[in-house]
Amino acid sequence: MKGVTLSFKNGDIAIADLPTPNVGTRSVLVANHHSLISNGTEGYIVRMSSKGPIGKALDRPDLAKQVIQRALTDGFWNTTKVVRNLISAPLPLGYSCAGEIIATGPQADPFTTGDRVACAGLGVANHAEHVSVPITMMAKLPDEVSTQDAAFGTIGAIALHSARLANPELGEVFAVIGLGLIGQLVAQILTANGCQVIGIDLDPKKVSLALDLGMTAGAVTGRDDVDELVNAFTGGRGVDGVLLCAHSKSSDPLLMAADISRVRGRIVAVGLINLDVPRREFFEKELRLEVSRAYGAGAYDTDYERKGHDYPFAYVRWTEGRNLGAFIELLASGRVKVGPLITHRYSLEDAPKAYELITGERKEPHIGILIGYDAPSEATPTINLKALSQEPLRGDPTALGVIGAGRFAQAVLLPGLVDQGMRICAVATGAGLSAQHVAKKYNAHLATTDYREVLAHEEVSTVLIATRHTLHAEVIQAAIAAGKNIFVEKPLAVTPEEVASIKDALKDYRGTFLVGFNRRFSPACKFLTTKLRNRHQPLTLTHRFLIPMITKGHESDWVHDPEAGGSRIIGEVCHMVDTAAFLIGSPVTSVFARAINGGATDISNYDTVMVTLGYADGSVAQLQYLANSDASVPQERLEVHWEGHYAEVDNFRKGFSTRKGRRSRFWHLNQQKGWSNEIKVFSDSIRNGMQYPIPLESLIETTHITFAIHESIEKSRVVLLSPGDMDGGPFGETMRAQ
Repeated sequence: MKGVTLSFKNGDIAIADLPTPNVGTRSVLVANHHSLISNGTEGYIVRMSSKGPIGKALDRPDLAKQVIQRALTDGFWNTTKVVRNLISAPLPLGYSCAGEIIATGPQADPFTTGDRVACAGLGVANHAEHVSVPITMMAKLPDEVSTQDAAFGTIGAIALHSARLANPELGEVFAVIGLGLIGQLVAQILTANGCQVIGIDLDPKKVSLALDLGMTAGAVTGRDDVDELVNAFTGGRGVDGVLLCAHSKSSDPLLMAADISRVRGRIVAVGLINLDVPRREFFEKELRLEVSRAYGAGAYDTDYERKGHDYPFAYVRWTEGRNLGAFIELLASGRVKVGPLITHRYSLEDAPKAYELITGERKEPHIGILIGYDAPSEATPTINLKALSQEPLRGDPTALGVIGAGRFAQAVLLPGLVDQGMRICAVATGAGLSAQHVAKKYNAHLATTDYREVLAHEEVSTVLIATRHTLHAEVIQAAIAAGKNIFVEKPLAVTPEEVASIKDALKDYRGTFLVGFNRRFSPACKFLTTKLRNRHQPLTLTHRFLIPMITKGHESDWVHDPEAGGSRIIGEVCHMVDTAAFLIGSPVTSVFARAINGGATDISNYDTVMVTLGYADGSVAQLQYLANSDASVPQERLEVHWEGHYAEVDNFRKGFSTRKGRRSRFWHLNQQKGWSNEIKVFSDSIRNGMQYPIPLESLIETTHITFAIHESIEKSRVVLLSPGDMDGGPFGETMRAQ
């Protein structure tokens, strides 16, 4: 299929050949008929992307601060690589479209194939021939509504939600400042609600258009006396409410709203405006200011927007999806008209020209800009980027297939594997855009949204598995069955049953198998092992992780999701467990853990955890995984005490050991967590036939210990382990913590 993409590096707009996205459990696949370009949200993203590094930093000083802080803790070069990867990845554009359902997931009721629907969602309802949309982000179209009009659905839902926040009542007088696309729709919605509406804009043509569509009165800023008009309509009392739909870096729209409002009036900020609130004006009139976010309940909730889990109708009347449906009903009744708002139409192939309008490169008046899809190409999960070589290199262990290509894989793993002579042949990701980007970047043969295509590729001998955690076990077992060498990013699996299945599948496996526990390969751990080589007595080890709290709706919130990440304990604390196992070299016999947030009914949300591990040789490790600290502090610290020795590792950049006051030190310009050494070991192993660069027993033990940590937290018990507990069954004896 074809879709519109944006380079955040330089602002270039392109029409790309992309794999058709996957259809989720509560999603459907839609063949687009029309989509609408947003002058506000899309315009802001495109304009910012066309700026240089300084311009981007000025636009988003919050992100610039994060980059600087990361450079101070992780090193300049490591941070540079991450930032380069982020800005080089293309972005999909669009979030409002309409078309026909051509495929459904297994739980897509009440939608079915053949339904015409309006679709919403940034990164979901894209400008593309096919889009995969959760059922909560759609509304069916009645016969009276065309897909052309329904393509306005998301913008209409935004307008409807902002109008609801103003609590309009029959007969009230409202002002709408800014009569662009959203302002025009807000004015019509308020009029349909029985309100009188005064529209205000810099452009007299937009004011005239709104008047033609039923607005009560209008004023042109800088030409008409707005105060006089408002006073005439309200008897000098001021308007009951103001909706700020303008885009402005100044506070002038907010000052105007305060000036024309009545005492105890309501102001709703919809557009991107400066919100430096003038206290005196707001105090004297006791004004209420509210900022409208998105288009209803469900916004930024991944369960709702990505997984299709709806809120109960009786308790949450107006969700994003229900606002979308209500706007479609307004179109069907004729109380809102969008046809007169369409100023430009483009085919998908000509879509880049449309963005010349919203960036100002081409000076033409515009409001509604539609993209039409006359004959969508066939939906296919795989695209071939180039023909296979005439003599495929079957059996070449360096021929790599990539399954999952998120930020970490793109920034760290793939460059490292290529540096070690690996040749990327095929790439699979769920959405398809990242698969196409990575495949083109590394001259791979194909990009796909079906990982089985990678495993079936005739050249691929080795696979990198970097999907979300809950897919690891499924893909690992399929890769084992296909006879591939396997590098799977941690964790190995997310349930004891999955571990047992993988262990069973590996019985007749002869390839190289590695899980991405990289810290054991770091220079710091090598330094510590040289010091621990002649240890005869138990040691004590403390490993501290300071990590940011991941809140609901954050882009990394998937790590909390049992259906995607398992938990942060399974997905991240496993690193600490493996590092301790490598340094101590003795089996774990007991696990005790406590968490300070979350509850026993939702253990996947534990972000701040203290873990104590007891080992067969008498050693003790304390793992501190902390999201309640200052995230600007260096992330990791290791401390080891034994037989009169002390050793310390500070964020895998520097460290020392001391005994009787005699110190030996190491120091690196950039953080060295062992990724490059890990990748080299894997590359050497597949060439030399080494099966397990990390012993399989260690991989299994580490994974089971993360399950035991969950059990200990949930039951407030010490979990006692024995080798038999590592076979996938229930854990062994437990005892209540005293």
